Amino acid sequence: MSREREPHCPSCGSKDIKVQFECTDYMVSHRQFPIAKCAVCAMRITLNAPGSEEISRYYESEQYISHSGSGEGITGFLYSRVRSLMLGRKAALAARSVRKSRGVSLDIGAGAGFFVRKMRDRGWHANGVEVSDTARRTARELNGVELYESLEKVSFPNGQPDVVTLWHVLEHMHSPAGHLARIASLIKDDGCVIIALPNPDSADARHYGKNWAAWDVPRHLWHFSSESIKRMAADAGLKLRSVRLLPPDSFYISILSEKTERKPFALLRGLVRGFLFFLHSLINKERGSSLIYLFEKAQERHYK
Repeated sequence: MSREREPHCPSCGSKDIKVQFECTDYMVSHRQFPIAKCAVCAMRITLNAPGSEEISRYYESEQYISHSGSGEGITGFLYSRVRSLMLGRKAALAARSVRKSRGVSLDIGAGAGFFVRKMRDRGWHANGVEVSDTARRTARELNGVELYESLEKVSFPNGQPDVVTLWHVLEHMHSPAGHLARIASLIKDDGCVIIALPNPDSADARHYGKNWAAWDVPRHLWHFSSESIKRMAADAGLKLRSVRLLPPDSFYISILSEKTERKPFALLRGLVRGFLFFLHSLINKERGSSLIYLFEKAQERHYK
């Protein structure tokens, strides 16, 4: 069964939720899904999205690069090259976040296992969780990494994780608040949770509107504003430490959005617009295409 209109915002609990527009799933079904916005915390919600038992078919596309490990055409090539560059930077950020060169890490939504392999190459006891059978098989064959199929099955023979990472994953989860609470209970007291999310208040989201590629309906069930992710994390027992930009997304999402709009010279237009959006984010971080949130355990847990 599909998820019907949410009676309240999953972040702040408000019932003041209104539809903004409808987005099309260009990757698999070509169906339209409404995007609603919470008037209190600006959380956006994909309405009528598939339930957990049927969502998997919406990932069955070679265009979904994080599961397949590679992409077609120039865009896929650029994605792969940038991913290789960013893996090192993400690993360095994880290490800096806990002030350790080695430790225990857990990557949730690990896809084809590239980040887990990078962390292992740097000497970390790294594991990952991935619900997709296809992605787990790719991780095994391409990266030599065995991933767990659920968070409940993960074991920690080397101790609790110092750092847990979710690189563009929380927006896919049917129960994001429950997952955050579970993650908060897993990390060490001085540990860190790193969450990367598309930013629906970004300059590129405002420019492209319903054609913004990062809506990615119905795979993206939630579209977190800064306020909504901070509220949900606080309810889970996590306190925001800092926010960082994820610069490559300005370019990649702009290219995909230009293609969605069927603009001529989409690649070139996307690169140019992506650069302009990136410059905008340097002036105002809250307008970045994607944001990285670093959370630590709160001294006191907050509830709605």
